[in-house]
Amino acid sequence: MTTPRIWPCLTLLIALLAAAGVARAQSGQSLNDLRRENDQLRERIAQLEAQLETEREAHETKTAELTEAFRAQMARMGEEVQRLLKENAALRSGESPDATSGPASSAPEEPLPEDPFACPDSMLAALVASYAEEFGDDTPRTDSERQQRTREVRLWARKMSTSYRRTVEWEIEVLAVEAVKDSNGRDMVLEFQVLNPDTGGAWGDTVRAEMSARYLRRVADKPETTHWNLRALFAVEPNLNPERTEEGLLNTPPFIGPFAEFVWELKPQSIVERK
Repeated sequence: MTTPRIWPCLTLLIALLAAAGVARAQSGQSLNDLRRENDQLRERIAQLEAQLETEREAHETKTAELTEAFRAQMARMGEEVQRLLKENAALRSGESPDATSGPASSAPEEPLPEDPFACPDSMLAALVASYAEEFGDDTPRTDSERQQRTREVRLWARKMSTSYRRTVEWEIEVLAVEAVKDSNGRDMVLEFQVLNPDTGGAWGDTVRAEMSARYLRRVADKPETTHWNLRALFAVEPNLNPERTEEGLLNTPPFIGPFAEFVWELKPQSIVERK
């Protein structure tokens, strides 16, 4: 007669066991969810670390390129200063400045072509025109105007760096090849004149560019050969200089407009004798 009293106990026991089973199932499900979320977080962290590393490498590469361009520009500035000092000394002694200047091209001068990639001086003319169109001919005077122009020139310079970057093929007349001091023979300076490939006339002023010696040793070994075909990456990196509002005495680097200077780089890809 005790059997009827057992049923409520069995019912309660069954309910407790069922609840325990559900709790275990939910606990297992929660652990699975946590594992899944952890895996997703690890994957996202790995992606962010890879992205950070890529951006760091890109930044280091850009910094190295800018540093190289700056050093080359400083070298050109030093050479220009030395040339002007020699001319000044010649004038004081009554000599002609031309007697102390570097080698000159024998090609007749021609007007600059409109193509900015024809030669560095054509590129400078294009940048001067772009600057004038963007900012006019007013020079900032007040602090607020200077700060505003600085921001605007920085953005303009980035735009120019992106727009004016291309592989060029120039016919050149080699005027001189010199070793770069303190480079252990790795670098050389090429002084040359860009020529009109159709007429042989000279486009712009003489150009001096620092290059890897592996491109220039053949040129240096053949001084009797003056005409070569140069293929190179020609790119501009206008320099922001908030302290410069005019050309100045030396005009080095060349003046584009208030706060903007003409800085460029030439990365050779090949240089072969003209046939």
